[in-house]
Amino acid sequence: MKIVKLSTAVLSLGLVIGCASEVPIPTAYERSYQPKMWAAHHWNVLAADVAERLNLSLSQLDVDRPLVLHVQRGDPTVFNYAFHELLETQLMQQGFGVTRAAREADLMVEYGVVSGGQADFEIESGFSRISPPDEDLVVNVSVTRGNRYITRISEIFYVDSRIRQEFFVAPTPPPPPPTRLVDVVGS
Repeated sequence: MKIVKLSTAVLSLGLVIGCASEVPIPTAYERSYQPKMWAAHHWNVLAADVAERLNLSLSQLDVDRPLVLHVQRGDPTVFNYAFHELLETQLMQQGFGVTRAAREADLMVEYGVVSGGQADFEIESGFSRISPPDEDLVVNVSVTRGNRYITRISEIFYVDSRIRQEFFVAPTPPPPPPTRLVDVVGS
């Protein structure tokens, strides 16, 4: 009986000490690779990949083909203007119908770009050191019918911070503070 009580006490003490230990030490993920966008050609590669993935996903729907899609325009950025046109072309090459009028579409396609964070370290590659891209970007593409998501795709890639403005709308400056006209009378 004493052994059972002693074992229970030791086990309980171990749990208390274990719960009071330090927080886990962060470690890095295993090495992985992520594409970097350098040119408009890469935007077309992204559009082709998205169109192919949408074709695979939407082919599982029990509807007549070809599906007619309407690609909604994203924010007015250099990337979004080009990506919209490239995505429409790639969707058509995958066999989708693409319409300019939303009311004629079976499904709506929306896309957007979100900043994924900053990279501020150097990468060692073979015999040389290379500076990494400055920012991760996430492109999300959703297909909806009404308020319901049918499918969603996210792509992550690097861009150099010097071309960041091609992906985002410049923030609107705040309005000037209100002013009041005051008449000065006399001296």
